[in-house]
Amino acid sequence: MKAVDVAKYFITINGQKNSDDEGNNLSKLKLQKLLYYAQGYYLALYNKALFDEEIRAWEHGPVVKEVYDHFKNIQGNFIPTIKKNTLGEREQTCMSLEQKETIEEVYELMGQYSAWKLREKTHNETPWLETYDEKNKSNAEANIIPKETIKKYFKNYIKDEEEF
Repeated sequence: MKAVDVAKYFITINGQKNSDDEGNNLSKLKLQKLLYYAQGYYLALYNKALFDEEIRAWEHGPVVKEVYDHFKNIQGNFIPTIKKNTLGEREQTCMSLEQKETIEEVYELMGQYSAWKLREKTHNETPWLETYDEKNKSNAEANIIPKETIKKYFKNYIKDEEEF
């Protein structure tokens, strides 16, 4: 699965949940954080990546560069819930049940927080802390967070949640 398809599914879900509120489009920053959490939970739960693209530790937190590039020309901070930005029913049939459920659960769990709250949260988590390098912040290809680091962090997080 491509990270852009996961992003479009998040936009689709957000549009369905907020169909009566046009002002509640998903921000580019929040979308990036949701992608990070979806990848983390999926790696921890299924020992495989939800999407192949790398996640980078950028100044404002984890970013999937390919998704950033895909949506960067949209004016403003928010991504409109229009057909070209969402995942159609036909594309959704290509997704496994575990992919859909993980993305939907991440949206329910993390989607309630603002983009800046998620940014703050990721800045306090091991994968970003161990990877972000201030000296390389202008290098878009640097600061790749290893998938193994993400998986290890989220495995501990899931284990902690299961104990409650």
